[in-house]
Amino acid sequence: MMKFQAIRLAVLLLGTSLLAVWPLTSSAVPEAVPSVSSQQQAIQQAVQKALPPNEQLPVAPSLNEAVNRFFQQLAAQKGFESWQEATWTSYPLGPGSHGWVILVKSNGQEIGYMIVHAAQEGTYQLTEYGNGEYPLFSFQTLYQTLMQQELIPSSLVRWYVSPLQAVWELTLEGNSGEPLYIDAKTGELLPLTKDVLQESMLSGSMNAFTKPEPAHTIIETGTTAPFDPYAKLPWVVEPGETGGQVHHPYQELKADLVSQRRLTFAAELFDGRITVPLAVTGFQEWSDSSRYMRVHQDDERFLPFEAMDAAGYFFP
Repeated sequence: MMKFQAIRLAVLLLGTSLLAVWPLTSSAVPEAVPSVSSQQQAIQQAVQKALPPNEQLPVAPSLNEAVNRFFQQLAAQKGFESWQEATWTSYPLGPGSHGWVILVKSNGQEIGYMIVHAAQEGTYQLTEYGNGEYPLFSFQTLYQTLMQQELIPSSLVRWYVSPLQAVWELTLEGNSGEPLYIDAKTGELLPLTKDVLQESMLSGSMNAFTKPEPAHTIIETGTTAPFDPYAKLPWVVEPGETGGQVHHPYQELKADLVSQRRLTFAAELFDGRITVPLAVTGFQEWSDSSRYMRVHQDDERFLPFEAMDAAGYFFP
């Protein structure tokens, strides 16, 4: 079975709601425009043509308000200081998801992200978030992969099945065959097919994951130092096995992190085709009892504990 090293990784079905379209942007401060090569400029133009045209349609003001509240709450946290002078732009996730990726930028550079989904009665929930120069659905990471692989897209769709199962679906120019799939975090080409992606979408559910709404705040944070999850390999087991590992209660894992014990999380994703090991480097709790685990994947990602517990195992 292929073991996939996650160097930088997270779909539901996208619908036609007018709420789920358009790149919504925060109140902007002037940003420096980075210089780009002619090759990157050509790929940028191809990407802009390949993205869905419905990204230019308006969204409800309530989404703007919800994102601003999440943004301000995170910007006030230690480690997120660069967000205080940053701006954000929203982009819709794939059809039927009623979700958005929020890319955070400062001085023209991507520095973080949030994933926000619509909830009941016009409310919004924070699904996951991250801090650093390799955000989920990063345009910079996408451009780098397209240049390295010499790929020119004719269409692009952002699919977010669940935390850790997020991909770009890429149809090549002049090719109507099977699309390619690029990991939305790492930029790696993935061994996926459309059938596998659809199976994952049907079996996944966002309802089981705790997600705070804008009124909630972060009440506790714990951190540990990053480490290489490949230094020890207790998570390397045969498909379908757990290596004797069981699902641990959150409070036990939290106690391990508070005592600075190393924890590695590993999950087999997309019907077991991809194994992802991640160093767990902390936790964050919100006032609605939502729990997020901080993992290191080139930079910081905060993933819902319930989603991780359902997808894999924690190894000491």
